[in-house]
Amino acid sequence: MRSRTFKALGLTSNTRKRFLLSGAILASASMACTAGAYTIPQFSTGSDISYYPAIEANGGTYSYNGQQTGILGAMTDAGVNTARIRLFTGTSSSPDTLNNLAYDLPMLQQVDAAGLYSVLNMHLSDTWASNGSGNQTPPSGWGSYNLSQMETALYNYCDTTMTTLRTNNAMPAMVTVGNEINDGILAPIGQLSNPATTAQWSAFAGLLNSAISGIDAGSNGNAPAIMLTVAGGTGQGGQSVTGYFQMLSSLNVKYNAIGYDYYPNWSGSLSRMQNDLNSLSTLGKPIILSETSYPYTLNSTNSSDATSPTFTYPITPAGQAQYAAKLISIVKAVPNGMGRGVWWWGGEDIPVANPNYFLNSWFYPYGSLFDQNGNALPVLNTLGNAALGSVPEPGSLDLLGAATVLAMVGGFARRRKTG
Repeated sequence: MRSRTFKALGLTSNTRKRFLLSGAILASASMACTAGAYTIPQFSTGSDISYYPAIEANGGTYSYNGQQTGILGAMTDAGVNTARIRLFTGTSSSPDTLNNLAYDLPMLQQVDAAGLYSVLNMHLSDTWASNGSGNQTPPSGWGSYNLSQMETALYNYCDTTMTTLRTNNAMPAMVTVGNEINDGILAPIGQLSNPATTAQWSAFAGLLNSAISGIDAGSNGNAPAIMLTVAGGTGQGGQSVTGYFQMLSSLNVKYNAIGYDYYPNWSGSLSRMQNDLNSLSTLGKPIILSETSYPYTLNSTNSSDATSPTFTYPITPAGQAQYAAKLISIVKAVPNGMGRGVWWWGGEDIPVANPNYFLNSWFYPYGSLFDQNGNALPVLNTLGNAALGSVPEPGSLDLLGAATVLAMVGGFARRRKTG
């Protein structure tokens, strides 16, 4: 019955998939944010694609089923529903850190126009912020600030950023505050030692809430979901991963979702990851595997991985897809329906004339969702099917009028507009 309704409406295969993805977002829009409402797909699959405009500008192309579609077209054709974009605080045009606000704004507009759920990953630094000592550097000019000054600067930065995005119809659906914040943010003011002191936890929580308040203010009542992410398999201020988030909740940090980054050669075994996610589910917040990757072929960079005991699947296109399927099965089995997605890292990476675009890509570029010629790999369909498969069968669809269905498609394919 459903297929006949789609046919009667004249919806293409791509539009059908976008309608189903929209249903996933619709079905899960049940939680309230600190200001306004937010949505999280019932099961979110996608990738960080931050370099793709620069890759395309340097001659890279993306294809799906033999047709050049661009990366966003390939993702929506496959059924993937989420795109993540990182943001640095600086204005550098260096290939390594070109994701400033001017670069990201049109990309967020394109992601929204494609009907994808958009995630903005705010590093809160001019350069790469990640788990590990010394990897949470404050923006240029902030280094001498005390805690109060840092809170004010952070609030103003987040407010201004969201205001700029909102007034240009580029608001993300979700924002991750910081990146891999196991050791805190904006070191040394917001840094956590191991174990962290009470004062460190308090300063860290105050900075997070300043950022979140600024995001809420700039969103003007249309606040995105707030995610906090940690790197799996490592310490978190001396706490277990669940204890870490319990500590932040006890300090009234107003976050909505948990991100957990997992890489098989850095983050421990799949069983450890599964145990962590199952434990986190007791907190009652959606959990997304916010970064992962796996190589589809061997090269000089990752040749040693072939013998690593943590790489349990063949390093082939099929093995890469099998790895993704395993992660999806683990996340979907998290208790109480708290496992809500899997996001790939470096999914856009394909070889181009300027190799600097891969300075920070784990498998340069052999962990991508696309092969060296820009053709979609099987893993993209694995991710897409996981998102599409999470949508309940709309048994009453045939009872809806055509105008109602089209309004739903149009309304959710362009998630929201703010002005």
